[in-house]
Amino acid sequence: PNRFLVGYHQDCSLRLFGSTEKSGSGGARLCRELICLRVDPYKKTKKRGCQLVALSLDDECIGCSLHVVEDGSEGEAFILTVLNREDFLIQDDSSEDDATKVIDIGQSVLNYLLSCEEVDHGLLQFHDFLRDGGELDDVEVLVSQSLVGCGYGRV
Repeated sequence: PNRFLVGYHQDCSLRLFGSTEKSGSGGARLCRELICLRVDPYKKTKKRGCQLVALSLDDECIGCSLHVVEDGSEGEAFILTVLNREDFLIQDDSSEDDATKVIDIGQSVLNYLLSCEEVDHGLLQFHDFLRDGGELDDVEVLVSQSLVGCGYGRV
């Protein structure tokens, strides 16, 4: 049977659909939802909300880029949620949060830039800003709205 993985923007859900032949219909097919999983790590809070921006998968993982907005705050962030494909297929409500890895994309990029030992002349303004008393909270990381699965569990 054919299977389709679909990401829903508004409720941050991944849904797996299956196509099966309708009995007694002479070849007509039905589409049926097999799995529905919300990948929003903040679904149990009212102060933060997420929307699914991009979805990609490779041979091991499903990666989702989510736009996070906090109520009453001008700040916004992007996170990456990563779920093993096998865990998605055997998902139950009790293990849902344990199976998903959540990565703050902006913080990860800043941590990487701060840990680089090689001098990159493109980052001189960034380092000068920090040396002159600038705060990391004032640095904005712009995140692409596309996501590519690279294989070997790297999304």
